[in-house]
Amino acid sequence: MKNLANPLHIKIVGTLVGEIWMPQTFATMEFKIDVTTERNRYTDQSLSISEAIERHLAYNTGDFRYALIATGYVILEAWNSNAKKKVTRYIDLKDCPSIAESMAGAKEMDAFESIQWQGHD
Repeated sequence: MKNLANPLHIKIVGTLVGEIWMPQTFATMEFKIDVTTERNRYTDQSLSISEAIERHLAYNTGDFRYALIATGYVILEAWNSNAKKKVTRYIDLKDCPSIAESMAGAKEMDAFESIQWQGHD
């Protein structure tokens, strides 16, 4: 596979987990951040993946008192001009040390796993 040195599109998708206001309990929420679109909204085109996640967690998590990432991926999509096709790569967010403080800890992951198995008896 060709090197994706110049990705045309960067997205982050996954699941958030955290405590919500009412009722005071843990909940999950799917999320999607289009980093490329977010970069285009600002004059500073150097928005990093960790900055995009921080902005999303600060402004787009609704009823959460706080939310952390339980699972997720960075998706890089680039046009491979040699093969004339789109090339896509997925990177697990667990493999991105720059966002470690945005990842769920043991307490949140226990809640996440409990929520995931509710109704699967």
